Amino acid sequence: MKEFNSVDDILDFAIINEQQAVDFYKALALRTNNEDMRQTFEKFAVEEIGHKAKLTKIKEEKIFTAGKEVIQDLKLSDYVDYVKPSDDMSYQDALILAMKREKSYPV
Repeated sequence: MKEFNSVDDILDFAIINEQQAVDFYKALALRTNNEDMRQTFEKFAVEEIGHKAKLTKIKEEKIFTAGKEVIQDLKLSDYVDYVKPSDDMSYQDALILAMKREKSYPV
């Protein structure tokens, strides 16, 4: 289990994970044979870049206020099997892969 000693440690961990997600989705975009899936993976990568930018801004500006919006986790990824990345993934498989990946970071 990862040990954090400061808020910066937590943010650094999150920023690294977001960059890994960017790299993962970009690699899938290059690997797929399907143009629609390539665009889907590129969109996923752009979303992760946005997450990384938000975390970096929080770290740089030392703004640590949490939003008031409560987001309910429907735990959908708990009820689907892991999907192995492949060159010919369906959109549904891509969504399952993304859900599992978002949930998979051990802390």
